[in-house]
Amino acid sequence: LMNIPDTKRNFGVDLLKYCVEELRSREKSLHNILIFFYATSNKEKFPEMVDMMKKGKLDFELDFGLRLFKNYRMAEAQIIVYGRMYLYSEAVSLALENNKEELAKEYADKPDYEDERKKLWIEIAKHYLVKKGKISEVI
Repeated sequence: LMNIPDTKRNFGVDLLKYCVEELRSREKSLHNILIFFYATSNKEKFPEMVDMMKKGKLDFELDFGLRLFKNYRMAEAQIIVYGRMYLYSEAVSLALENNKEELAKEYADKPDYEDERKKLWIEIAKHYLVKKGKISEVI
């Protein structure tokens, strides 16, 4: 499967997606290959992958996914992986670096401990202060 030419990758994606969604395969190697195909194919299917990740349908190895998404500069996918790894600070920081404020807010609310949530919300507030320049616009 890994040697499918770029022109045929969409067929590979469709086959693997069928295995994951319809056959409910939990085989990590299939999920790893699927995210590899998503990352290395044309970017039109990227929203499809992000949607599957948010719904928890992709059960890939998180370290592999994080390296892959970093390598292909897929920030939104990286943020989701950080969240699945409970690395909310990294998720919020990366979201703010990429001006994905809504995603940052989503992950700022996830930690179990109030102190950590407060710290993340302060980072978001700082980001808005730098971006907007005026406190009145941030509030």
